[in-house]
Amino acid sequence: MKKELTKLLAVSMAVLSLGTFVGCGKKPATPNTETDIEIYLWKSGIGDEFMKDIVAGFEAKYPQYDVHLDAKSDGSYVDTTLKLGADLNSVDLYFVSKGNDYEQYCEPLNDVLEYTNEGESKTIAEKIGDSRLRYFKSKDNNYYSLSYYGGWGSLVYNADVIDGTKYKVPKTTDELYYLAMDLASEKKTPFIHFTDGGYWYYLYDVWTAQYAGLDKYLDTFENPTLEKVCDDSLGVKQMLEVMEQLIGATDQCYNGSNSYDFTSAQTLFLENKAVMMANGSWMEYEMRENYEEGTKNYSMMRVPVISSIIDNCPSIEDDAELSALVDAIDAGNTALEGTNYAVSQADYDRVKEARSLMTNNFNGHTACIPNYSTAKEGAKKFLQYFYSNEALVKYANAMHAQAPVDMCDGVTVDTSSWSKWAQEQNAFNQTQSVFISGALNEHKIFGAGGCSLYGVYTKTLVKFISSNNPNDKVSATKLWGQIKTHHTTSWDTYFQNAGISQ
Repeated sequence: MKKELTKLLAVSMAVLSLGTFVGCGKKPATPNTETDIEIYLWKSGIGDEFMKDIVAGFEAKYPQYDVHLDAKSDGSYVDTTLKLGADLNSVDLYFVSKGNDYEQYCEPLNDVLEYTNEGESKTIAEKIGDSRLRYFKSKDNNYYSLSYYGGWGSLVYNADVIDGTKYKVPKTTDELYYLAMDLASEKKTPFIHFTDGGYWYYLYDVWTAQYAGLDKYLDTFENPTLEKVCDDSLGVKQMLEVMEQLIGATDQCYNGSNSYDFTSAQTLFLENKAVMMANGSWMEYEMRENYEEGTKNYSMMRVPVISSIIDNCPSIEDDAELSALVDAIDAGNTALEGTNYAVSQADYDRVKEARSLMTNNFNGHTACIPNYSTAKEGAKKFLQYFYSNEALVKYANAMHAQAPVDMCDGVTVDTSSWSKWAQEQNAFNQTQSVFISGALNEHKIFGAGGCSLYGVYTKTLVKFISSNNPNDKVSATKLWGQIKTHHTTSWDTYFQNAGISQ
């Protein structure tokens, strides 16, 4: 009798608990099975509609799986959960901003890259391409994360002012400098940025690499020596000189740029307080709530070629000839002689590479699978589908942007209804090589070691160059000297911080 009473009490408590649970409006926890795929999406400026469409397509194609999408604005969620392990973390697939510090917790995705979707002729690796994959290859030759989004970064400009008639889009940094001077002379503020230099690094990283050459630039990250990071020909010195030209004068930047937050600076730019702003593809997404599409006439320029590149191009006499060559390259002309230029093949190739470089933040939007995931195989199947032509079309239609992977077998998307801005950003996919400062397999002194090509000025060089306060202002020459001194005195410390020997 006592045993039966105990059973009855237990059942009553269970029913009471269930009633309370349902009455409070709570839902059962996500099932943690091999066929339940739990996805966490960082809901950044690009939103989550594209992922909802892809999830629906995946579940229709693979009904044996149930996808549970959790899209939130917490960009640090992966930092607080990935390391927890299977007992405390049930996420099977992340779409987040993640660096290379978590590889030990992530599943290699090599087999995803080797996969060919049904009806397609290329593997996923072939569709992504070596120029993108190089930034995700780890030192052990595995790929622990892949990209799901990337936006271009460069100078955005008011196209009502720089209209191609009175003011023209510059092709070299000297032309950009003269454009800024002309604008300032007519009381039009050339530039605006926000605190910590804003997005200027999208340009000055490229100018450094343009001058050095991409191979030399990336080799410095992968195989650094003190001599390499202090080399006057690395491009840092020349980049600083360009930045001083552009924003060193008091009338070149909108007053207060060094103290504005991003939203305030961007709003001031869109309200015509300055003609140019370093920004990215996502600008249109972010302004939709305040500005109806098409009401603002803005555009993004390809990064002008650093004029001092002619130091390394003996057949190019001056900036005028460099500009003429860039014109020819933009037009697809491969001739070594043309209107106002005659150059060697080596110099043509160097300038062509420089002109193609443009920063893309696709390495800041990465997909990864915890190696302890219960639904590991299902998560891989989802990634395989995500990079299929079918899903890429859904992505493009929802985003009005192309994922950092190419479609194949003649599959295309109708972009005729896209905004001018979206079509322009999409065109960069055909003309520009994705450029990331450093690489995923960069030497540890650039991560844990605390080394930066710009010494202690990684986030402050724009502030010191553009400051109107003479007590804060630092010249390009002085900055470069201080950067080299910092490297020299900190070289051993970089290795100690990284926990490695030289």
